[in-house]
Amino acid sequence: SHVAQEAYSILMRMLDRCQTYVDVIESSSEDGELAVSDALPPPPFEPTIITVNSVVHAIAKSGARDAGHLAEEVFARMDLWRDQCAERKSRHNLIEEEAGSATLKKEGAVSHSPEYPTHFYKGVLPNARTLACVIDAWANAKTAQQQSFAPERAEATLELAIRRRRDYVDYVKGVVREKEVEDSFVEEEESDDEDDVTFIDEDGGVCMYGVEEEDVDEELLLFEENAPMMSLAQTTEEEALLQSSSLVTRMPYSVRPNTVSFNTCIHAWASSGRGREGALRADELLNQLEALSESEELDLPSGHHEEVIDSSDGSSDNVDSSSLKPNVRTYSMVMNAWANVAKLETRSSGTNAASHCEHILNKMEERGAMDGSIRPNLVAYVTSITAWARAAAANSHDDGECNAASKAEHILNRMFDLYYHEDTTELPSLSLLEGDVENASHDAPFNSVITAYARSAGHPYAAERALAVLQRLEASPIAPTATSYNAAMDCCAKHGAPERALEVFGKMQVIGIAPDSTSYDTVLNAFARGEKEGSAERAWDFLCQLEEEQSSGKSNFIPSSVSY
Repeated sequence: SHVAQEAYSILMRMLDRCQTYVDVIESSSEDGELAVSDALPPPPFEPTIITVNSVVHAIAKSGARDAGHLAEEVFARMDLWRDQCAERKSRHNLIEEEAGSATLKKEGAVSHSPEYPTHFYKGVLPNARTLACVIDAWANAKTAQQQSFAPERAEATLELAIRRRRDYVDYVKGVVREKEVEDSFVEEEESDDEDDVTFIDEDGGVCMYGVEEEDVDEELLLFEENAPMMSLAQTTEEEALLQSSSLVTRMPYSVRPNTVSFNTCIHAWASSGRGREGALRADELLNQLEALSESEELDLPSGHHEEVIDSSDGSSDNVDSSSLKPNVRTYSMVMNAWANVAKLETRSSGTNAASHCEHILNKMEERGAMDGSIRPNLVAYVTSITAWARAAAANSHDDGECNAASKAEHILNRMFDLYYHEDTTELPSLSLLEGDVENASHDAPFNSVITAYARSAGHPYAAERALAVLQRLEASPIAPTATSYNAAMDCCAKHGAPERALEVFGKMQVIGIAPDSTSYDTVLNAFARGEKEGSAERAWDFLCQLEEEQSSGKSNFIPSSVSY
């Protein structure tokens, strides 16, 4: 909270100093006390887009209770400052127009030149990162009260930007069409005088009027500098002049939401803890992003480009700031939301959530064949497999149909077909992976499939399938870990195969993977669950062996209360 307030205070101090400077200059100018511009004090520095984005980003990541409101307040304050700058410029233009080229009569008065001090400030035009940071401030809500409405607030911010951006693009397209019609009319009705245009009046008479070059230039200037969403024909001359000078610098008319904006909003819903509701909203946002990407309805017409902001605005997102299409992170976050639903819900609901997760993976594979940027990575496969593993406990083998564990293994096979060729792997470095699955490792997909079989209480061949997956891992370029062997031993323990669990434990030691406490306790649990005669004795013998190894220094494992 202290970080957020401090960053906010620094920005407000910068704006206050600028406003004080403007007030002093304008007050002195009106009283006639100000001499030539050379005598003016240097103006304080105006906040830049880098400054604003840094402040909003600091607020978003601060974890402050009022971070969302504070980020919106920064945006509103910069919007007000931009309007004030536009108003001063418009007022100056009116004075210039009245004065014409004549010099001011009062000797020594400040000249209304382009360097007029109150024109030094222009305001700050927010960009897509500004929008994303405001959304992120709500997505990172900490308190239970704020979390109850934070995702809705984040989505409402995004929807407002989309709606006004759509209106702005429609306006630009309308201006382009009007200009094309006007140019066509001028070309067809052009007279000998290139500055005259002929038209037919209501009585059928031929009339001519002069087209002033400055009028055409002004219209082009308005368009080039993003004119506001108000027809000039519907305004007074003073309002039109105000619009021509202030232009459109508000977020709704210029900011184009990008992939980061959508990802941040999807994250807000995926991590909201609202189960199926959060997953459904995240899924809907993904569909909306796909639709906007395909329709290109938020893009300006060909030949008209977005305003370019210095790329060094502090952004750390590994994505093109102009990109508006789903990436691997987008899909992975929605998949993770459905995987969490599979964990919370049981029976058919859990299976339905896992199916949703796999559907998104299918979409990634299909589109990834044409676009490598959305090709599913390790995190995507682990998420989908984990969803089926979580649903496995609520499903049983029925009439030979594939159950949840079999579906998880099928996804693992697809991953192999896509990423592996003989002894080489295309899997990227773990440090480069995108997604919300924590502690991902290259053996994670295999471990998740083995865990899925361990949870499949009704599968008659669960232990055999789990050991087959372990063998496949051992034969692959990926090195198994203690987690892999622990999962296989757990499957054997839960499906009545304690001797096979002991075999896995021995193999683990032979290949040089040190057992951990889970490894020892899993073997003990395998015998403890066994219903065969002599299982209790085997468990006792194994425990005595552990005590002896520990006392002789062969092992560092100390049996715990769980072991006993």
